[in-house]
Amino acid sequence: MNFKEETISSVCGLYEKSPYFNDQQAQQFIKNLSVVQQVCFKFLLCTLPVQDLDSYSFDFFLAHINHTLRGCELFPRVHDDFVFLNFVLCPRVNNEHLEHYKPYFQSQLLPLLQNLSTQQACLALNYYCASNISYASSDIRTLSPLSLLLSVLGRCGEESTFAVSVLRSVNIPARQIYVPRWSHCDSNHAWVEAFIEGVWVYFGACEPEPVLNKGWFGLNASKAIVLSTKTSVLSQEGGICTGNNAKIVNVTGRYAQVKNLKVSVKNGKNVVQGAKVSIGVVNSAEIFNVAEGESDEKGEIMFTIGIGNAILTVTTMDKRTSVEARAEDTQIDIDLEKCQEITEFTQKAPEATYTDSDVITEDMKRIHTEKEQIALKHKQNIENGFPTEESAKQYLEDYTYFTTEQKSIISQMLIKAKGNYKQILEFVKIANQMNQTELGLKIMQSLTKKDFIDVTAETLKMHLEASQGYTDENIICPRIFTEHLTNFKQDIIQFFDPQVLDEFRNNHQLLVDYCFKNIQTYKSVYTIITSPIGVLKSQRGTQLSKCVLFVAMCRTIGVPCKIQQEDMTIRAQFNNNTLILDQQGNPTQQLHNLTITSPDSLDYFSSFSIALLTDNNYISLDLNVQIDQEATIPLQKGLYRITTANRTKNEYLVQFYYLNFSAEQSVSINLRQQIISPLNIQLQNAIVREKMMNVENIVAFVKPGNEPSEHFLNEILGQSQKYVDKIVIWTNQINAKIIEIKQKTSAKIMKYDEILYQELTEELNCQKVLPLVLVLNKQEKILVVDHITTGYSVGSAEMALKYL
Repeated sequence: MNFKEETISSVCGLYEKSPYFNDQQAQQFIKNLSVVQQVCFKFLLCTLPVQDLDSYSFDFFLAHINHTLRGCELFPRVHDDFVFLNFVLCPRVNNEHLEHYKPYFQSQLLPLLQNLSTQQACLALNYYCASNISYASSDIRTLSPLSLLLSVLGRCGEESTFAVSVLRSVNIPARQIYVPRWSHCDSNHAWVEAFIEGVWVYFGACEPEPVLNKGWFGLNASKAIVLSTKTSVLSQEGGICTGNNAKIVNVTGRYAQVKNLKVSVKNGKNVVQGAKVSIGVVNSAEIFNVAEGESDEKGEIMFTIGIGNAILTVTTMDKRTSVEARAEDTQIDIDLEKCQEITEFTQKAPEATYTDSDVITEDMKRIHTEKEQIALKHKQNIENGFPTEESAKQYLEDYTYFTTEQKSIISQMLIKAKGNYKQILEFVKIANQMNQTELGLKIMQSLTKKDFIDVTAETLKMHLEASQGYTDENIICPRIFTEHLTNFKQDIIQFFDPQVLDEFRNNHQLLVDYCFKNIQTYKSVYTIITSPIGVLKSQRGTQLSKCVLFVAMCRTIGVPCKIQQEDMTIRAQFNNNTLILDQQGNPTQQLHNLTITSPDSLDYFSSFSIALLTDNNYISLDLNVQIDQEATIPLQKGLYRITTANRTKNEYLVQFYYLNFSAEQSVSINLRQQIISPLNIQLQNAIVREKMMNVENIVAFVKPGNEPSEHFLNEILGQSQKYVDKIVIWTNQINAKIIEIKQKTSAKIMKYDEILYQELTEELNCQKVLPLVLVLNKQEKILVVDHITTGYSVGSAEMALKYL
C-alpha cells in the first residue's frame, strides 16, 4: 500500500511537533524503515496514549505495523488513509493489555472470509465472535483479545474490544462506541461500529443479527445523553481534543435526537477562559460526567447532547457551581460570582426515537437461528475443555508431592484459570522445585479471579523468587490495582543500585518524594496504567500510575503496601508505623466516624453514595456499606456530598446533601418518594390466562447469555433473599445461573413458550425484546399486570419489588 502525499505531510507535521522528533533513539529506529512503515510508526508515536509509549518497545510497535500491513495483503480493501491509520492500524481499543493478536486472527479467518464483501464479512465475523465469547459481568479490568479467548466470557467492554480487534486484523476499519452512563437506567454499554463503503454501521459485539445496524441496544441508545468514541487529532471527524493528540468524537446524533447546548462562563463581568465544564447524569446514585471540556477565549463551550435533562458543573481552581440543564435549554449562562450547588434533581431520560425499520424475513430468521446454534455449540465445546472438579483432580494425580489440602486449593485455581490452566500447572511445578509450594500458593491466592485467565507461569515465578522470606499479602501479591501484571520486582531491583533501595527502605520520605515529586505527572483521557518500569524509565506517569509505582517499590523492598479501594489512599507499613497517603503523596489526616441515619434501607451505589471534594471535583468513594436505619463510616476530614437516588418507572428522584466534615458527627438522609401507581391491566387472552393462571408475583421471560437478560438474572442472584418464593422464570436454556437462582430463591423455572410470549406481548402492546419482566397480581380468577419492563433496563429486578 501507499499513502497520499497529503497524508504523509500531515503525519510528518504532527511528528515534528512531538518530543520524539529530537529523540535520537527514535530517529535511529525510523531511519531503517520503509516509507510506509515510517508513516505508520510516526503516526503511532504521535497519537498513542503516553502510557503505551512508555510500556511497550519500538520493536513491539513495528511488529504490529508489519502485522497490519500483512492484513492489507491478505484482505485487500481500499480505505481513506486517515480511516486506515485510526481504525485499522491503531492497536489501542479500550484499556486492554496490548499484544500481537493480528497474526492469530488472520490465520483463523482467512478461509472464512473468502469471496465475501465487507458487509458480508462483518456479519460472518460477528458469528465468529459469538462462537468464542458471550456476555458475563466481571471486574473493570479489560482482558486482551487473546486472553478473552481463554475465558469465553466478557463484559460488553471486553466483547467490543475483542470484536474491534478481530475486524482490524482483517483490514476492516472498526471502533468501540461507548455510553459512559445511561440516563434511563444504571450501568453503561459499549458496542462496535465498522466502516463500510464510506459509512459507519453498528452491531452488538458477539451478539450477531441477520443484518447490520441492528442490536438490542438501539432503543436505549436513542435515550442516551452522550455517546462517544476515542480517536486521534488526525481523524477527520470533529471532536473535543483532550491533549496528547487524542480526541473524543461525539456520535450521539447518529443514534438519538440531539441539541446543541451552549454554556457561557463569566465571573461577574469578566469572561472565564479555561473553566472546566461538564455534563453529568446520575447513575448508580452518583453524578457521572459523560462529557466535559474547557471554556474558550470567549468563556464559551458547545455540547451536542441528547434531549433530556442533566447536571451542568463548572469549576475553576477555587470556584465551582452545579445547576440543572433542562431538556429545553439551548444556552446556559453561568456567573461564578453566584456559586451554588444543586440540592435536588429529577432526572428524565430523553424520549426514545428508535424505530426498527429492517424487515427480517422468516428465511433470514431461520438461517440466523441455525448460525446462533452453531456458534453456541462451538463455544460450549471450548468450555467443555476447561477444568472441572473431576478433571482438575486428574491433572494433579501425578503430582504426588502435593498434600491433599494443597491439591484441593490448586484444583480450584485450575477451574478459575479456564483455558489458561496449563500456566497454573506449570507454576505449581516450579514452586515445588524451588521448595516454595506454600508461598507459591499464597501468591496465587492473593490474585483476583480474572488474573487466573491471563497470568503466566513466568510472571508468577519471578514474583515467587523476589518474595522469598515474606508472607504478608501486601508484599507478595503481584496485583496492585487494575494494571497488567508484570515482573515489577525484578525490574525495580535491576533499575536501582542496592544502596538506593536500602535508603528508600530506611527513609520512607525519600521514596515518597521520588515517586510523587521527582516524577512528572500528566493527565490522560485513557484509564491505562503505565507499568512501574515504564514510569521509572520515562520519569513520567499519570497520578494513578505513580501510585501503582509507589506500591510496587514498597513491595519490592519488603514494605507491606496497598491502594485502599474505598478511598484510593495508599497504606504502607514502614517499621511498624502506618503511613497513609493520598494520590498526590501527601499524608492524610486522622479518620473520624460519620454516622448516617435514614428511615429508608439504602444500598451503596444503588440508592446512595458519598463523594469527597478533591481538587475542586467530587470523587465518589468506593465503599462497601449498607444503611439499615443507621451506619457508621470512618472518613477523613473534608467536604463531602452525599447523594440519595430513588429510581421509579420513568424518573430518577435525586437529593444531594453537602457536609463539611471535621470531627465525629451524625447526618440524617432520606430518599425522595413517589407514589407507586400500578398499571392494573386485566389479562383477557384465553391462551395467556390458561398458561399463567398458576403464577403470580414477578414473572420473567429471559434468554440466558444475552446481556439484557444477564443483567436481570445477576440482580436476582445479587440479592436473592429478596426474591424467595416471588419469581417465575420462562427460559430457553437451563444453565448454571438458572439452577443457582432456583436453589437460592425457590423460583419456578418454566420452559420458554414462544406462543405464550407472542400472545402476552400482543395483549400488553409492549416491545418484543427480552427480558420481559412483569408483576402479576391474582385477584380471584382474574390476572392483573401491575408493572411491565422490557429489554435492557438495569435495576428492573429491584423495580419489580416495588410493585409487589
